Amino acid sequence: MKTVIVYGPQACGKTRNAEALRNYFGCANIVDDWSLTQYVVRGSLHLTNEDYSDLSSPHGLGYNPNVSLMAFDAAIAEMEAVLHAKASSVASTSKPTNPKDAVGIRKWRQFATIPFTVICEIGVAMMEGALKYGRHNYRVAGVRASVYKDAAIGHIMCWWEGEDLDPDTKLSHITKAIASLVVLRDAMIQRKLNDDRPPKGNLDEVRANLQRVVDEMFDKYPEPKDAFTEIGEQRLKDMTSVKIDPGIINVTVANHVAVDAPIFGPGGIVRRPQFLSPGERTIDEAIAEISKS
Repeated sequence: MKTVIVYGPQACGKTRNAEALRNYFGCANIVDDWSLTQYVVRGSLHLTNEDYSDLSSPHGLGYNPNVSLMAFDAAIAEMEAVLHAKASSVASTSKPTNPKDAVGIRKWRQFATIPFTVICEIGVAMMEGALKYGRHNYRVAGVRASVYKDAAIGHIMCWWEGEDLDPDTKLSHITKAIASLVVLRDAMIQRKLNDDRPPKGNLDEVRANLQRVVDEMFDKYPEPKDAFTEIGEQRLKDMTSVKIDPGIINVTVANHVAVDAPIFGPGGIVRRPQFLSPGERTIDEAIAEISKS
């Protein structure tokens, strides 16, 4: 079992890659933040911030054939090169368990990439149309682009505004939107699309102009405020009390929260201005009181 010392400056990644290096060198243990004032543990990986000149000097380790001394960058490079060579060797010598595998994985039928949970939901969503109009009626009657565009956008809009399920079918609005797009795309493939889109717009120019406006806005407001989110409102409802120090003080904020001027932080609400009952204190007042004691 090898005894290895890997040296490098602080924060270069020694600790982060310690386990990988230990496995690569075959060491039993890891001695992190090792220094010359400590013993060398046989069969262990030592990580140190010591300089090479100190480690290799006669007053340091000197020449010790039983200890491998490596710079961190060199150790990582060697490990990656060896692992890459092993992986390439395995790939070149292995063969599919079935001769069809080598050809099959490059076929057009890439069903392994599809989440069939969503496909099942789409099937139920499209069954509604099959029962109402006849299955695959759109391949005969054709499809008007604007109708299915509006249907997809409408379902997405309802979902974005907080309505998770379509009231008629109790399916997700997202599932219903996908079903609309499936019919639209199939009509395009089958050349059954009634393309009633407007004349083409100058999208390149519009995008470029709008991007300039957006860039100017971000330059004007370099520290934008955080968004008001549904998760923030839910967290507010779940708030009961904030304990500064168990056994010392307990500042209650539930049931005394103002409904105006909310202040949000990353990921949702942080706090709001409070209406306090007589005798209660704000969080800032409580902290100030503790600081004085």
